[in-house]
Amino acid sequence: MPRPSIELSNYPEVYDFYRNHKQGPISSHMLLGAIGLIFQPKVGYSEGAEDRIASLLDSGRTIVLASNHTKLTDPCVIAALPAREQALSKLSGNAFIPSKPSVFNNPIVRRLVDELGAVPTWRVEDIDSTVTDQTLLLKGATKALIMTCVAKLNSGEHMAIFPEGTRNKGDPYRVQELNRGVGLMICQVSQVEQPAVVPMGIHYKEGKLGLVTPSVWIGEPSEEPFDRSREVVNWLPDQLQACVDHAVAL
Repeated sequence: MPRPSIELSNYPEVYDFYRNHKQGPISSHMLLGAIGLIFQPKVGYSEGAEDRIASLLDSGRTIVLASNHTKLTDPCVIAALPAREQALSKLSGNAFIPSKPSVFNNPIVRRLVDELGAVPTWRVEDIDSTVTDQTLLLKGATKALIMTCVAKLNSGEHMAIFPEGTRNKGDPYRVQELNRGVGLMICQVSQVEQPAVVPMGIHYKEGKLGLVTPSVWIGEPSEEPFDRSREVVNWLPDQLQACVDHAVAL
């Protein structure tokens, strides 16, 4: 299927494409390795989390990495993890991440982000909310995004997501209110075991020569399946905040 134009008015064709799009195993592995060498995040885990995540993945269980979001480079920091963390190596070439549509604008960059598992995601800030047609299209695109993510999770892919929905441009030390979309995606998975939710926090520190180094703290995965989307959104904020606090201290 040809790559569709990434435009809100074209969202049905966009999600038809990304629902079935698969990354090339060799190309995605090479790209993730290169990103890992460039970003080199410092990573810490809650007690027992590393072994628990590795055990879940070894058993065939899928996971959803849920992170705070403060900088444009956050997706690259997450993409660096499978190549650098043995516990997350099974995500290489088999994980996707909802991403803002502007990253798909350049044809060359689009080829790269497609191989990294990016899926276009329109947000309120991407439209003119005073235009009724735009608002209606956004509602339709949001529903189609959720169904696309559910389909990919049902096919056994892993997901990374920023549940805050957009970058935190206020206080990077405090997690913003979460969107309920992450809960809807997780609780609608029915063809495989519900993914385990793995909270994580990202923080950036200035190091030698003014270089900024990302610190990542990965928390304990959720233990039991969630029955309702609201349960996910109620459980996750405190977990994310704890991960951010640990990332700051790392």
